[in-house]
Amino acid sequence: MCIRDRYMGMSTEYPYFHIHNEGEDINVITRESATKDRSLVLIARGEFYHNHNQLVNADIVLPGHLVSVKFIYFVTEEVIERRWNDQKLLLGERVTVVELKDISNFCRVRRENDRDILEFFRMPPSFIAVVECQSDPVQEASKRKVEEYVNSDVVRQRLVDIISKFSPAETSYVLFSSENEEKAQGGGLYRIPNVPDLPFAGIEGIRSIIRYLRLYNDVGHPLCDNVRDGNWLIEYWNDRFRRHRKLKEFADEFSSIAEELKKMYRPHIPSYFCDLTNFFSQMIRSQIHARAKDENMCIEIPLYSYLVEACYQFLNNLPNPTQKGEENLPTMAAGLPYFANGWTRSWGRETFIAFKGVYLISGLYQEGRKQILNYASVLRHGLIPNIFDQARNPRYNSRDSVWWFLKAIVDYIELSDDAGILEEEIDMVFLSNDQVEHIYLREKKVQKKMKLYDIVQNIFQSHASGIKFREWNAGPRLDTFMQWIG
Repeated sequence: MCIRDRYMGMSTEYPYFHIHNEGEDINVITRESATKDRSLVLIARGEFYHNHNQLVNADIVLPGHLVSVKFIYFVTEEVIERRWNDQKLLLGERVTVVELKDISNFCRVRRENDRDILEFFRMPPSFIAVVECQSDPVQEASKRKVEEYVNSDVVRQRLVDIISKFSPAETSYVLFSSENEEKAQGGGLYRIPNVPDLPFAGIEGIRSIIRYLRLYNDVGHPLCDNVRDGNWLIEYWNDRFRRHRKLKEFADEFSSIAEELKKMYRPHIPSYFCDLTNFFSQMIRSQIHARAKDENMCIEIPLYSYLVEACYQFLNNLPNPTQKGEENLPTMAAGLPYFANGWTRSWGRETFIAFKGVYLISGLYQEGRKQILNYASVLRHGLIPNIFDQARNPRYNSRDSVWWFLKAIVDYIELSDDAGILEEEIDMVFLSNDQVEHIYLREKKVQKKMKLYDIVQNIFQSHASGIKFREWNAGPRLDTFMQWIG
């Protein structure tokens, strides 16, 4: 009772704690102060295993430098009274408890860089010690820098200036990017042992885990173990951001504070890593909300804000874009994770069903405008393609894609007030509805231009006259299961 009262009396000043085991019968409980610069470490050895009479050797790594020894207790081998005869109560034995202050009778203190290590050479059974530690000055300085960073108005403004320059594709890359999208860009997902595959390579890939950690204070989660044991995830993000040539400013910003994070006391890193992740996520999502244009949508309502943020999951700029010659135009994935790259990525029907929410409500007018013009350029048979396939082998196997396309034009003009899009002159990919004639004209280097309002008229006229055609390249070349008649 005396030992418990003394230890618990200190716990109010040291509210945070972490428990781990050293070997079979040594328990270590670390309690940290509210400022996390001082710690109490309780080291206890039980007497439950076959070596209960032996003196144990063990190395206990302290969270900083040893300041003082609060108390040491251990039980002598002298038994005052054995009380094993009660069949209903486990009374144990009355024994002699010795209190000491000099820990050198049991261990040596070895200093190793930013921490001290207690090298026990004779830890007896029933040994209990509580020592006080002070964090390393370098680690403490790094911790303060991270804390100041996430609370600095100057940093926030600097990040706003950087993030406001992000294109939708760059925003999608930092926050999201599915496994197939990442592979198409020469990367891959980060793997955390004992955790299912992450949904995204970007920051949002672990945010659901962080929400769980915050809710249940689960510092033993595999993500915490991974971040605590090494800098792999930090370096993975560092490399991703630097690999993207248009994210240099953001990569430098992230790298500078990540270096401070890596200098911290390792058991503290998971908590501050989560804080930094949430901070960067919140800053980027705030810019997403700022772009949203619908005045009737209250972005403070979580469902609305989640939907606007989710739009960016489907926008990315892959090395082989499905649009012709538009490097900065992110294409919309038809679905994640499977319809994310190659010929399966961009589908006319899905693009224009989702057009108003993904491009217009989210405020991405210019990107939406380019998508309209992009699909208009591949008009054929009075239709837009269902499967785009980089305009190499597009498939015109959807009757309603073109009507969703027309609705998108109406929605775009109503919300953007840009009726001038109808006057936009477009270079047409296909010079004729007839494949043989198209090839002949292309060899003659004939060019065909149409204004958007002429393309709209062509769509209505084609439907009024009746649409009948055989898919170009019909057969196995276009689809493994397709017959030559289409």
